[in-house]
Formats: sequence, C-alpha cells, structure tokens
Amino acid sequence: MKDIQINTFQNGMQKDLGPTMPQDGAYTHAENIRIISDGSVGENAIVVSVDGNSLKLTLKYYFAGVGYELDGNGYMQPTGALGNVHIIGNTVIRNTLVVFGVAKAKTTINEVVTDLETSVIYKIDLNTYEEILVYEEEDLNFNEDYPIQAVGRYENADIQRVYWTDNLNAAKTINIAAENFDLTAKDLELSTYVDFLSPKVVSVNSSGELPAGVYQYAYRLYMF
Repeated sequence: MKDIQINTFQNGMQKDLGPTMPQDGAYTHAENIRIISDGSVGENAIVVSVDGNSLKLTLKYYFAGVGYELDGNGYMQPTGALGNVHIIGNTVIRNTLVVFGVAKAKTTINEVVTDLETSVIYKIDLNTYEEILVYEEEDLNFNEDYPIQAVGRYENADIQRVYWTDNLNAAKTINIAAENFDLTAKDLELSTYVDFLSPKVVSVNSSGELPAGVYQYAYRLYMF
C-alpha cells in the first residue's frame, strides 16, 4: 500500500526566506487558494481551490446594409455582416457590466473584400447575462492599442453615468440608462464647446437699488 504523507502549514506563509530554505509548518508561495477558518484562536483551517472563470457569452455586432445578395426571385436585397467585438475596456455599475469594444467584420461585393469597423458600448446584466447595445458610432475612434479606463456612477434609476478615457481621444461620458443613439460622438465629450453670448444693456433708468460700480456676470453649465 502506498504511503500517504500529510503536510500541515500551521505557521502560514513565509515569504521572508527563499524557497530553498523551507521552515517546518510554513509554505513559501501559493496561488488560487482560499483559507477557510472559523476565526477562533489556535483553530485549524483548511485550504480549498478557487473556482476559475467560465465563458458566459460572446459579443457580436451586426453591420446592417453593408452588402447585397440575390433573393429567390433574382432581385438584389440589402444584407449585413456579423462581426466580433474586441473588448478594450470595462467598468461595473452595481450589477451591470459596461463593456467598450471595437467591432470588426468583412463583407464581399463583386469579389471585392471590404473591412468593416466601428466602436460600440454594451451593458450586460450580471444576473441574467442579457446584453444591450448602449451606443455605436465609428467617430468614437476606439483603438485596440489604446485600452480604455472607465468609472461608473449610479445616481438613480434614470441616470447611470459612465466616464472614460483612452489617452487618444477626448474624455467622454454617457448615461447608460437613457437612449443615446441620437447623440453624436462630439455630444459625449466632457469639455463641450459652448458659444456664450455677452449680455447687452438695452436701457438705463433712474430707479433701482444697485450702487454704482463694476459688475461681473457668469454662466452656470448644466449637463444632462
């Protein structure tokens, strides 16, 4: 019968010494483990493995109206192409995962191959894994060589705003709880151009309580 050797590590992890100098009851390195104990002083604990990741979904984007094909009657009908989404950034707002990606596909018309590419933002429910396209616009100019850093802020059910930057384009923000497809990429920029108009004095009367002097005016910027 094969001998069974049981190792115990009651002294925990010892990183001060090299792996060639093991100490009795200690270990020098461990990965993907979890130590479970009831927290009592002097109580033993057990080591269990940590569950890994599993594939839940694959994001796809459909490029509509990018090609033509013959139907059963011999007429040309518009068709599309299904492309893969290459993820370049993400953030989480409560139980919603927000994903930034570059969608790519190919289409062939008259034996000419055309590369298709656009920038997309999806939100994914982490409970049901339902995916919803939040925004798509080629002018977002997402680039796989420039990963996106993003933060999310939950204000209420109608305002769940995400802010992101890729160190290539201007910093932008979007409300993932609203309809955004009528907005341009320029509308999403944090520092938007505003053409302020100076107030004009149209009349002066002798009444009023303002003392003589110099007055300044200011604008309040409201973003929604």
